[in-house]
Amino acid sequence: MKEKWDYPDQEKNNLRFEQKHKQYVLQNVRNLKDTNTQNEPNRLGRFATRISFTGVAIAALVFLLIGSTYVSPAMAKVVSTIPYLSQFIKQEEHKVELFDTVYNVIRENEYKLGDIQIKNNKIIVSIAGTKEEVSNTEDEVISNLNTALQSKDLGKFEIQVKDVKEQPAYLYKPRPEEIENEKKAEELKAKITVLLEELNYELAFPLEVRFTDNFMYVSVFKTEKGTKELKARLKEISAEHGEFRMRITQIDRKAREQEIRMGGIVQTIGIGLMENKDFKVTGFSFSFHPYPLQFTLKTSIKSSDPDAKEYVERIEKEINDFIKLDERTKDVRNEEYELTILSKDKKKLN
Repeated sequence: MKEKWDYPDQEKNNLRFEQKHKQYVLQNVRNLKDTNTQNEPNRLGRFATRISFTGVAIAALVFLLIGSTYVSPAMAKVVSTIPYLSQFIKQEEHKVELFDTVYNVIRENEYKLGDIQIKNNKIIVSIAGTKEEVSNTEDEVISNLNTALQSKDLGKFEIQVKDVKEQPAYLYKPRPEEIENEKKAEELKAKITVLLEELNYELAFPLEVRFTDNFMYVSVFKTEKGTKELKARLKEISAEHGEFRMRITQIDRKAREQEIRMGGIVQTIGIGLMENKDFKVTGFSFSFHPYPLQFTLKTSIKSSDPDAKEYVERIEKEINDFIKLDERTKDVRNEEYELTILSKDKKKLN
């Protein structure tokens, strides 16, 4: 085995950002920016107590799940005593900051964006329009981008501006019945909120009410009185809209509070380890319910591999060092959790 572990390949830093992604990805990154410090419920936890990730899902989730912690400039040569995961986060922070900066220049100057590609030290911006139109604004685009990148100390890039055929804007216009259903859902959620206060229940996850299939999800913290009365009252206040399928759950407060504190951190650890092939982590899953956190890492290590123990020790050390030393984890250093590392043949290695 290698004594020094590599950081993700330079090739993995190559990014492409198309028109269809810009609103979805960037808005989600901004919305999740303070995931680990807010008491906003983890959206993933509403419908499942166990969440699994594999390599197929990681590419789409890096921005959305790790993006919330990004704050630093491009990675330079790192000191060997700093945990790999801390450096991985810094690298990902730079990606989001870079994309955000380029996109904001395009938006603020009202250029018609085709797509953005970043490869190594080159940024390619495609602007919709004729060759002549784009050529006339090329110097301006490059100047504006350079100014913005320098102001944020994001590094030097070769910038290329290309022309692309303008695509018709895709704007979804909700149908009248969708607007009406959304209005009715909000009104019913308001009634449910009042009912919960009246019965002294506290929401563990946000309410969900759907009129497309008459479904209701209500999750409250555990109480001795159970939910029999609550279910009956929910039927009463929703009766005018027909019969609803109801999912009513009781959540352990201690487990939910740990989920709020650690959800983003666990996702960061799992994705970070998968991004570095040296760790041989191929997937991960986690559950906060029941307490404490159950965190499982799937690997490509064979249980018969003579180096299996050493791989496990390095993975465990990486996680422990990250939690003990990284500034982002200072509030969760005493959290209880159970880590399971599985071999390729699904045998427990630790």
